[in-house]
Amino acid sequence: MTPQITPFDYGLLWAIFIAVVCVGFLWGLRTVLMRNMKQFGMSSDKFYLKALIPITIVLSPFLLLFIVYTVPAKFGIVPNSPTIEASADMLNQYATIVALILSIWVLIAAPIILMTTFISERKNEIAQAARITQENGQITDRFTKAVSQLGAQKTVHKRTPQTLYQKNPGGSFITGDQGQLVPQRTDRGKAVAKWESWIETEPNLEIRLGGLIALERISQISRGEHVAVMETLCAYIRENATSRYVAVTTDEMPTQYSAPRADIQMAIKILGRRGQARIDQEARLDPPYRLDLRGADLAVVDFSGGKYGPVVMIRTNLQGAWLDNTSFRGADFSSANMTECWLEDADLQGARMEETILNRAWMIGTNLRQTEMDGAELRGAKMCGTNLEGAELDSAVVENTDIFRANMKLTWLRNVDCVGLENPTQDQLDSAFGDIT
Repeated sequence: MTPQITPFDYGLLWAIFIAVVCVGFLWGLRTVLMRNMKQFGMSSDKFYLKALIPITIVLSPFLLLFIVYTVPAKFGIVPNSPTIEASADMLNQYATIVALILSIWVLIAAPIILMTTFISERKNEIAQAARITQENGQITDRFTKAVSQLGAQKTVHKRTPQTLYQKNPGGSFITGDQGQLVPQRTDRGKAVAKWESWIETEPNLEIRLGGLIALERISQISRGEHVAVMETLCAYIRENATSRYVAVTTDEMPTQYSAPRADIQMAIKILGRRGQARIDQEARLDPPYRLDLRGADLAVVDFSGGKYGPVVMIRTNLQGAWLDNTSFRGADFSSANMTECWLEDADLQGARMEETILNRAWMIGTNLRQTEMDGAELRGAKMCGTNLEGAELDSAVVENTDIFRANMKLTWLRNVDCVGLENPTQDQLDSAFGDIT
């Protein structure tokens, strides 16, 4: 019998190409996976990598069957021209084998795709960890540099005229009738003087202010470094806020203070403008974190508008300080000196103010609800419209203390001489507790 050749069928070539690509893909993928896993420090001795070879071997017979069976059928290399029914059967068998090969390829490709996804995620995790490590290193470097700026000093050359005095030939100074030294004078009668020069070191405020701003920025972008920054700022304030009085207190006039140094004022403002997220973070710590400014000299410092929360200000000097429209809920002002302090519309609910000096303090509209003010001095304090509901003023010293329209519901006034209260009403006294005299 003479075989009959039918025209070439490009569908057969496409099917063979798909099969060859599948097998080649399996062989190549194994090498790629092993190299990638070694790159990420993962073991390449995995069962699914080893299984790629036997899977390929298993598929080889199907490929061989596909070539041996379908090539004669599709090329028409048969004893006689096939009938229509025989051709249809051949096409069905061809489609079945192709479907089988594609199904096997899908079953193999699915776990491989999962594996590549896992590797991609692992790569992202490693990259993320590397980025975090790099950022932490950068933040640490920035923190260290900012702290070093807080100690910046500069050298200042100063000079002042020094009067020259007359001397005897023996070298002793000549004194006048009242024992004062006699200055040397020119022919025109002007005193003779010479410049006396010396060198001093003083804080370099420009560099220190830059360090403070840098610390604030670190606190804003790094949750983990926030408390460390706050502790650093508080320590800086305590160590650098020294006494600045220019006139000692007398009966007629309180102690007068010069303006606070620019870096101290900046540090106080930074503490007061912490975001709510950072304040909540401080409250969630165990124990909760509190700003600590105890013992600092913060006279005439501007705290206005800040959120300081339960700050510790035990024995802090706050004479003449501006605390209006501030939040000091739960703060501790025990034994603090707040003479002539401005506290208008401030929120001090739940604060501790035992033995606090509040003489001549301006506390109009201040929220002092449930504060502990036992033994506090309130001479000449203005407390008009102040909320004193539930506050404890036992043994408080009152003298010319104005409580006009103050809310004194459930206020404790034991051992308080209410004669020193100005503008009290009977309703106010009736709503308070204590042995009122």
